[in-house]
Amino acid sequence: MFNLINSKVMNKIISQYNRQSFLSIICASLLLLVSISAGASSAKDMWKSAQESYTQGRFEDALKTYNEIEKSGYVSWQLFYNLGNTYFKLKDNARAILYYERALKLNPAGEDIKSNLELVREFSIDKIDAVPEFIIYTWIKSLNYSFSSDTWSLMSIIFLLFIVLLIFYYRYGHRRGFRKLAFLSSIFFALLLLFSISFAWSQKHSFNQRDAAIVINPVVSVKSTPDMSGKDLFILHEGAKVLIKEEVGQWRRIEIADGRQGWLSSLDAEII
Repeated sequence: MFNLINSKVMNKIISQYNRQSFLSIICASLLLLVSISAGASSAKDMWKSAQESYTQGRFEDALKTYNEIEKSGYVSWQLFYNLGNTYFKLKDNARAILYYERALKLNPAGEDIKSNLELVREFSIDKIDAVPEFIIYTWIKSLNYSFSSDTWSLMSIIFLLFIVLLIFYYRYGHRRGFRKLAFLSSIFFALLLLFSISFAWSQKHSFNQRDAAIVINPVVSVKSTPDMSGKDLFILHEGAKVLIKEEVGQWRRIEIADGRQGWLSSLDAEII
């Protein structure tokens, strides 16, 4: 009898605990949703405020608001593009280039981004002649960046669906000529699927790489060794793009478009 009473009491306690736990989870979820909604609303209001400031010519106010949006974690190519435009209006060409490059990294097919980036580069002091690329590599890269990685991913799904349908028709179709055409078409779409997956992966891989930077200080000396006592090899000015080959402490071994290499302080350039 005593054990039976204890069992009932324990079941009641467990039931109340489970109910309280369930209610706690529901409350926490609602609070999270409210918090996310409030954050989204706040970012939307800041975005509208920044755009109004920009159109009214109050570029410093617009920049301050755009930076607050970025710091809050709301990042997109549109935000980086607007930051680039704002820095350009404020004649900070180095950071304009930096943010155009960041926008282009998120949206490689953005024609407006490319145009503005080319425009602001005209104001750069350093005119570095790039080492010519192999023509096939240039063509493939151009094709790759004609669409964003998300678009290539969507195309991969579409190609896969076509392959499934064509194979299904090849297996169960009645007309021999059409079955043969379906088989050959499935091979063609399989090749397109392979290319689209490769392009989407390469863009994602490139986005995750932190191997390029923009010089933000007016004038910097590229050293022969990773310390201030190193020999000055050449000079770079703000807005120059460098590739990062190696990092040692606060120094980076960099390479510029014409193939020259040297060491640059990490304080002199910001990662794209």
